[in-house]
Amino acid sequence: MNVVQESRENGKKTTARARNRKRRGLYYGNPQKVYVKALPHTADVETKVYALTYKELFENNLRAMNNILKEGCGDAADHFDCLMRLDISSADPTNLLVDFLSEVLSLSYVQKALFCNIYFSELSNNRIEAQLYGKWIDGFDEEIKGVTYHEAYVKKNDDNIWESHIIFDI
Repeated sequence: MNVVQESRENGKKTTARARNRKRRGLYYGNPQKVYVKALPHTADVETKVYALTYKELFENNLRAMNNILKEGCGDAADHFDCLMRLDISSADPTNLLVDFLSEVLSLSYVQKALFCNIYFSELSNNRIEAQLYGKWIDGFDEEIKGVTYHEAYVKKNDDNIWESHIIFDI
């Protein structure tokens, strides 16, 4: 039997589970926000990203990478300068996420653009078919050399929340 304790915060009903997530910094109330934990790591940027859905996990990882490349540019743009198509296949969700981020990173450097929005035609455990919408930028704040497979994972945690861990080589 699962007992849910309820209370009111700011005039809204919340569950004990939601309050615990909020205390741990894992609050998922607004799907437009990116939930990223930057973890200390030598000469690299290590991120832990959370999402309610598998699709949102890829979107949030894209925003997290954009925020590393150009701080404040990970949010949705009001206009787009370029459109790129992606078709990526991989062995599993973890490899798919790393391959996806690597491809977008490569396109960002070639096009000198940040791809702030994505439309998925297909998204499965081993394939992405999508359109990326980007805006041209003058330069990057931080150079990412690559997205590593080392310690990377994609999983659904005990709270039924999608979670990923990625290390960006700086």
